[in-house]
Amino acid sequence: LATSAFSTPSQVYGVQLGASMLDNSMLNVAMYQPSKQESGNFGNTAHTDRLGGSVRATFVPVRADDTVLHLGAVGRYQSVNKNSAGNAAYSQKNLFSTAPEMQSRQVNNNNATNTGNLLLNTGDLRIASYNVGTLEALGIWGPISVEGEYYRTSVQRVPVSTQKAANNLRLGGGHLQAAYVLTGES
Repeated sequence: LATSAFSTPSQVYGVQLGASMLDNSMLNVAMYQPSKQESGNFGNTAHTDRLGGSVRATFVPVRADDTVLHLGAVGRYQSVNKNSAGNAAYSQKNLFSTAPEMQSRQVNNNNATNTGNLLLNTGDLRIASYNVGTLEALGIWGPISVEGEYYRTSVQRVPVSTQKAANNLRLGGGHLQAAYVLTGES
């Protein structure tokens, strides 16, 4: 659930560069713009499009025949739409949202505006930008594997008026899973 709520937008265009060293570490750097926006501002000449970027580094300190330890970290920054005067005056709808992984047959999530079935939904937010930091780890020991990720998000909000201060949001989430292969393969 945290992966779907805090991940990079699925439809983006941009550039990504990657490099690996000694066959046990990797560094990726990406800059992108969403090709489709929830607020419908994409292609509107009165607004500038959002710009985002990310850095991901991974390291595998242990790699043997049936044992692997993988560690990684990701940092991501995303700016949001601004009007022609440079003000972040447009709210972002459902910036972070996720639905249950399992649902009854009676639930209809085909309608994008159906937000009643979401576990997390931030609703309308007036924001300037947000950051997402992720830590990831994977361990494999023969037929046993353990994997987990933790996300921490900081949202920089814009006040509604000069009389009010905007409290920034901090959201977090993660997952942990383990598996055992009954037939003994790694």
